[in-house]
Formats: sequence, structure tokens, C-alpha cells
Amino acid sequence: MSGRFALSPEEQATLAQAQSVLADQEGLLVSHLRGTLGAAPVARASEAGAEAAAFLRFLAELDPHAIADHGAQRASQEWGLPDGQAIRTALNRAAWQIMAERPDEYPALQGVLQAIDIYMAAFWAGLWHASLQIALARRESASRPASELASPVIQVWEGVLVLPLVGAIDSDRARHMTEDLLNGIKIHEAEQVIIDITGVPVVDTGVAHHLLQTIKAARLLGAHCLLVGIKSEVAQAIVHLGIDLSGVATQANLQAGIETVLAQMGLGVASLVQEQEPPSTLDLESHNPAGVMS
Repeated sequence: MSGRFALSPEEQATLAQAQSVLADQEGLLVSHLRGTLGAAPVARASEAGAEAAAFLRFLAELDPHAIADHGAQRASQEWGLPDGQAIRTALNRAAWQIMAERPDEYPALQGVLQAIDIYMAAFWAGLWHASLQIALARRESASRPASELASPVIQVWEGVLVLPLVGAIDSDRARHMTEDLLNGIKIHEAEQVIIDITGVPVVDTGVAHHLLQTIKAARLLGAHCLLVGIKSEVAQAIVHLGIDLSGVATQANLQAGIETVLAQMGLGVASLVQEQEPPSTLDLESHNPAGVMS
């Protein structure tokens, strides 16, 4: 996985402190995970113990890359993004319950919230990327050549579409691509679209024009487009040809695009530690855990 998950020394210190606080809380984590995963769209209650152990192992080893791989493994077991959201909800509820019971350790427990945020960003990146690859592989299993693939518009999360493009893009394919994407935006009421051109071998003025027209059409329907997968040789060609993509948001690859969209949705890596006075027990009880990142 990408080095974007590298932890700073400050984060490592914060998470190490969180680990010491949670060392004896595996039972509580398992209980919350079992209850929440059992109510998930696909019941995963039997996996609560494994998920609690994975989170505690992350705190002990501080290895987000391993958690991203764990998310990818769950995707291969037919886990979906709603299951990941259920894990996040359960972990946050457990953290708030611990904070309510141990207000004297509030500063350290804030590190638990930060740990959950980093953990879930890594888990989601692995789950999301693997789920997309699995969906593409299933489409390709129909034995259609890559050059004949229609433009698959894949909903990977509520309001989020991915349009992975493979092969050459001519005027006829561009027209169908735009129609498929606009129909997908309407059907799914999408607000975010990731267009992945990793599989497009050549981006000339014609291809760039088609992409820009597609992005503009999507904007008219209220969807924000993110272009990913521009290879170095393609970037050089774009500059050489004087193609202006300054008005288009870009990221290096699909993983970076996923992280960007997660952050825009409030689901990405972001410190939840705020400088504030530790709340009283009454203040903590006034926070409904179900409303915290549920």
C-alpha cells in the first residue's frame, strides 16, 4: 500500500498511549462489534472477535499497511462498505463508553478516537480498492476483450461512482461513456465520480476533449469529478500538446482518489483530537454514541 499511510512520530506516540488504555478492553470492543455487525446489511456478528483483535493488533504494531491488506481480504470474503461502516460505528461507541466510565483518562482516550480514524481509513482503502478490482474482474470474466468493454459505472459507496476506462477512446465510445455516466449519476444520485484512466494508453487532444466534455456534463448534474491514473508519459504528452486540465481535480492513482473522496465525505484520515478541557461525566453521557460517526 502507499506510503501515504506512514505515521508521524507524534501519531505513533498518541496511538501507543491509546493502546495502553485499551489493553484490557477487548471484551467491550467485541461486545459492541458483535451487536453492530449483527445489524449490518450482511450479518458479520460471528467475526466480531476477529475484528476487535485486528484493531488491537494495529494499536500494538502501528502498521496501517497490514490493515489495508486486512480490508482487501474482507472484500474477497464478500464484505461490503456498509460492513466497514458498521465496524467504525461500533468502535466509536465503545470508545465513548470507555470515556464515560474513565473520564480521568480522557486525554489518552482522545488518542483512541484518532486511532479509530486512521485504522478505518486504511481498512476502507483496502476494502474499497479490492472491491472495485473484484467487480472489474467479474465483468472481464464474461470473456469480452478489454477493448470491447463498455464503460462500467460502478457504485462503490452511496453517492460515489467509479468509471474505470480501459483501451482507446474514440468519438463513438466517448459518447456511450458519457451517456452511461450521466445515467449512473441520475440513478444513484451521485455527488462524487472517480474517473480512472490508468488503462487508457494514449491521451491526445481528442481524448482530452472527450474527458473534459464528460466532466462538464457531470458537473451540470451536480457531480464532482476526480481524474486519476495519469501516467508520467501521458502527463508529459498533455503538457507537450498544451492541453489545459487546470480546472480538473486530479490524483495520481485510484487509491489516492479513494482517500480524497473519503476525506471529502468526512471518512478519511483526520485527527479528531481537539484542544479542550476534559468534559465531565455528565457531558460525556450527553453525547449519543449513535450520533458519533454512525
